[in-house]
Amino acid sequence: MKLIAALMVAISLSQPHMGRGLRKMYAEHLLHESQRYQVDPFLVAAIIHHESRWTAGVIGGEKGQCIGLGQHCLSSLSICRDINSAGCQTEKARLLDPLWNITRTFQHLRKWKAYCRHKTGRSLEHHILQGYQGFGTMTRVCGQHQVHGQWVDVLLPKMTRD
Repeated sequence: MKLIAALMVAISLSQPHMGRGLRKMYAEHLLHESQRYQVDPFLVAAIIHHESRWTAGVIGGEKGQCIGLGQHCLSSLSICRDINSAGCQTEKARLLDPLWNITRTFQHLRKWKAYCRHKTGRSLEHHILQGYQGFGTMTRVCGQHQVHGQWVDVLLPKMTRD
């Protein structure tokens, strides 16, 4: 119960006019999915704060292709290679459902966590966040690069530090 209360406070700091019932529903869903996907619920709450300020129906990003609480960009989803396909339009509609969008955020972070662990042997929050934000190059993986065969952290981008 304390975690749910703390998550409700975190949400209310971002969206103070949100009703208690909705905050509680989101907090319970965050806690449930955090246990399911083994990702910190406060990390997801912080991402959603940054991406949408807990505004469920927000559509943003380049060409209005980033959808909902976690701002999942259609262009990064394999089902949306053809943005006008029925499958892509179905996923867009699903992403407007706030609970599905939260779940999708957990799924995305869990994939990055596994990828970072596989590639570099480390998967701390600041490593997986850089994947979520789309930072990566041929020489940079999960916020790290190799120096003499060892993975070393690189300077975090400003948006990750903030």
